[in-house]
Amino acid sequence: MNKCILAFLFVVCLFLSSIQLRAQRDSVLYSSQRYERISGASDLAIGRVRGFVPGDSITTVLRSEKAILEAQGDDFLYYRVLCDSILSVEIAYTFDEKKSLISIGIEFFESCKHSVTGFFSEEFSINLLHYYGESVKDETGFLQWKTANGVQIEYQKMKNDACILHTQIEFY
Repeated sequence: MNKCILAFLFVVCLFLSSIQLRAQRDSVLYSSQRYERISGASDLAIGRVRGFVPGDSITTVLRSEKAILEAQGDDFLYYRVLCDSILSVEIAYTFDEKKSLISIGIEFFESCKHSVTGFFSEEFSINLLHYYGESVKDETGFLQWKTANGVQIEYQKMKNDACILHTQIEFY
């Protein structure tokens, strides 16, 4: 009988310790592999996206960006990041006449049908809310935030009749 009680207490202790570990994990913001692949060396606290902030040179982006270069011009670079077999994300870098970065755009489409892994667009909005708190909604439907060092962020998710979610995020 004492062995049964000891075994029961042991199981209860294991259960309680697993609850504590889960609580510790839940306090840390979860990021999927898709999100990590897109955000790269981001530090949203200061508006750094994929390792870049407004003001970086076009040369810096060309030298450091690891995604697939799709197109380039005097004032833009378009990259594609393949997340998995069903999701790719376009990253657009826009530059001024001095070849300094003025905006970073992230755009992707995903099915709005139920997803086992969750919606990628929601992961971005959760992270933006985590770092910047409540947003302001502008007249065009974009949610907006501003970092402590002045970087503006706009986020919009739209759903069409074909059940496709179109998400746009811009840092400038």
